[in-house]
Amino acid sequence: MQPIIRGLIKRYPKLRGHRSKAMILNAASQVVIVNLDILEKKFNSEEKVTPETLSEKGIVGKIRGEMPKIKILGDGKLTK
Repeated sequence: MQPIIRGLIKRYPKLRGHRSKAMILNAASQVVIVNLDILEKKFNSEEKVTPETLSEKGIVGKIRGEMPKIKILGDGKLTK
């Protein structure tokens, strides 16, 4: 490697903190799982199930001030 190019490369600082940036991205993209039996207990008939209502009823909380993605699984039965 030529000394001029080597000097230019050495001048630039090394990038640090790659791992911490990846951890922040993973925390923001977390998925919260909600089963049907929980919805059966907490909601009345003809009541809408939205992320806001799930948060109001204490089923789902915000992660770092943001509403996480919600996945509803079919563990249980809905009778309403």
